[in-house]
Amino acid sequence: MKIEKSMKIKILVIVCLLLAAGYFIRQNSHVRFKDENMGIVICNTIGHGVTPENVRYKDLKKVDYLSIGCVGWYTTLLDIKKCTNIEDLTINGYIHEFQPAYEVTQNEYGRELTEADSVRIEEELKAVVPKLRKLREFSYSIYSENSDIKSWDFLESCPSLVAVYIWNSDVTDYSFLNAFKGMKFINLWGCKVESADALINLQDPERLCVYDTPLVESEEEIQKLCEALPNTEILIEGGRIENDRDWDWSWRHE
Repeated sequence: MKIEKSMKIKILVIVCLLLAAGYFIRQNSHVRFKDENMGIVICNTIGHGVTPENVRYKDLKKVDYLSIGCVGWYTTLLDIKKCTNIEDLTINGYIHEFQPAYEVTQNEYGRELTEADSVRIEEELKAVVPKLRKLREFSYSIYSENSDIKSWDFLESCPSLVAVYIWNSDVTDYSFLNAFKGMKFINLWGCKVESADALINLQDPERLCVYDTPLVESEEEIQKLCEALPNTEILIEGGRIENDRDWDWSWRHE
């Protein structure tokens, strides 16, 4: 029995050593990106002389914020999930000259998207975003035909989310947001939110923006929403704010 126990311990030690060695080799191995432009943006985000030619997997751990500009510059978004420590992901957002993605995008749209691109983008977002277990903020703007998707339900698989920013989406179902408690900011600017019923089951987010939505065209729907969310500051339209609070952005640095 002692021999068997000793053998099991030795096997366990060997397995642990092999796993440790495998992890070390993996972290120090060269990253091969599926998309050249995405590789450039990720390496520029890391900075400090990191390039697609010398980047290692351990370098990707330094990426906690990633803003890629418009999806028209990329053939795939799958490289994003290599950066497992991302806390803030912005897609289709404005890119300033000082940002890492400017070298690739020059703040332009890139190639025109097709219907096939739209399907691919949605499938890739479903595969990528839930893998980012530390993700706190997600931002996506619809900027052209075929840049929208059919469902945002994949965001429900991101337990650390505290802020969601979606602009100009034709999606009408935002019930996935009902699962989140402690949400700081929900932005649905320009989205197809037609009635208060789409949002009255939210778990008291601190702030909710419904600018340029069909909902704000009805005072009855606005009041229904305000009554359902008395603890939420609601940005309605043209500077109108219901349940006004003092803005506190300290949560972004927690």
